[in-house]
Amino acid sequence: HAQWLHKQLKGYDSVCLTDALKIKGVNTAPLLYDWPGWWAKLELFNPLHPVLGNEDILYIDIDSVIVGDITPLTTMKKITLLNDFSQHGASVAPATGIMFIPAPAKKNVWDEFMKNPEKEINAIRTPPYHGDQGFIGRICQDAERWQNILPGRIISYKANIATPKMIGFNPELYDGTGNGKLPDGVSIVCFHGSPRP
Repeated sequence: HAQWLHKQLKGYDSVCLTDALKIKGVNTAPLLYDWPGWWAKLELFNPLHPVLGNEDILYIDIDSVIVGDITPLTTMKKITLLNDFSQHGASVAPATGIMFIPAPAKKNVWDEFMKNPEKEINAIRTPPYHGDQGFIGRICQDAERWQNILPGRIISYKANIATPKMIGFNPELYDGTGNGKLPDGVSIVCFHGSPRP
C-alpha cells in the first residue's frame, strides 16, 4: 500500500517512514527505534532524524486515500491533528492519522517522549486517549484541528461515507451524512481500521 499511496502524491516530495530496507519506487526514511505499532510515529518528531529532522511534515497514515488537492494541508504553521472520528462535542480527543508537524515544533514532543518511552508505551489509558494520539494530544494541547480549520477536507469512510449496506459501516461512528458517495471538496479519506483501502 505504501507504493499506491506514494503514487497518489505526484507533484509532492514524499517519504515513507519504515523499517523496510527498501520499497520499490518509494523514498524511505528509516525507523531508528524499535517501538511497537503506532508508537513508531513518534519518530516523526525526532529533530535529529537524518532524513526528517529538519523538515516540516504532512504525515498521512498508510490507511488513507488521497482523493483531492492536498495543497491546503501543507500550509499550516502549527501542529495540526485530527479530531477523533469517534468523538463529538467541544472537547474532542485528538487523532494522529493525519498530522502537520512543523520542524520547530518537534523538539518539545520528542524531548517529553524520550524522558521515558517505555513508560508511555506501557501506560494503560482508555481510548480514545491511548497510544501515540493520547501522548501527542497531552503534549500538544493547543494543536490546531483539521476539522475546525479545513472542514470537509479530511473525512472518515466509516463516519462520513459508508451506509448500513456497505462494508465497514459502523453505527457508532456514522454521523448521518454518509450516502455511499464521496462528498465534494474532500482531500483525504481516512479508513482508520477495517476495512482498509
